[in-house]
Amino acid sequence: MPAISSRKLDWDRYQEIDSQSKKEKEEKMKKHRWTKDWLKYQKETHNWLQKHRLSDYLSPREEKILRMRYGLEHPNDDCDLSKNKGAKFCNEFHTLKEISQVFGVEVERIRRIEAKALQKIMLRKD
Repeated sequence: MPAISSRKLDWDRYQEIDSQSKKEKEEKMKKHRWTKDWLKYQKETHNWLQKHRLSDYLSPREEKILRMRYGLEHPNDDCDLSKNKGAKFCNEFHTLKEISQVFGVEVERIRRIEAKALQKIMLRKD
């Protein structure tokens, strides 16, 4: 029978992590350099998407999935949670699971739609 350790866990350490509010965590994230770089990249990507009019060669479904997945705002997106089955589209990253719940399909289906849309973007030549 293995011996039980007599070491005591420092529960205060874990409670401190859990006690941080979502707003506090977001404020900490904004201070990190990589977050600023990511936000800059996100804005550049959004501008590229607007310039190249994804709607010309992606289906509305593919475009919406990419925008939700990568947190890209679209002027036609309705940010009202009640109208979008709990999904807030504007400037928020979403997991495949969250997106699958909005569209009412399996996670794997969303992954395939995302991959196909990204492939269309990469193959497009200007």
